[in-house]
Amino acid sequence: MRSALCDDGRRRMIAKVEVPVDGTEIALYAMGHPTMKEYANPMHGIEKLNKRQIYQLAKDTIREYGIHVPYDIVSERWKEQQRQRVTNFVVEMFPECD
Repeated sequence: MRSALCDDGRRRMIAKVEVPVDGTEIALYAMGHPTMKEYANPMHGIEKLNKRQIYQLAKDTIREYGIHVPYDIVSERWKEQQRQRVTNFVVEMFPECD
């Protein structure tokens, strides 16, 4: 076990948690990242990124919001058609996921 000094000055344990995700969930979490807010169409932001960068966005979103909040964020920001295009693009980038 390891602890770290947090922003508020308190030391806390660092919990590393495994969260199994598939290509659809990676797309959802990547679209839920705060940096994606600046894009009117999420595809414009996602298509510029490589596989590792998309996965990092997803990991950061899970770390920041947990696994349930991004569903609300993404459905409020973009239309179903936009979400589907990004999901198809990301699923193709991650063939190792079912």
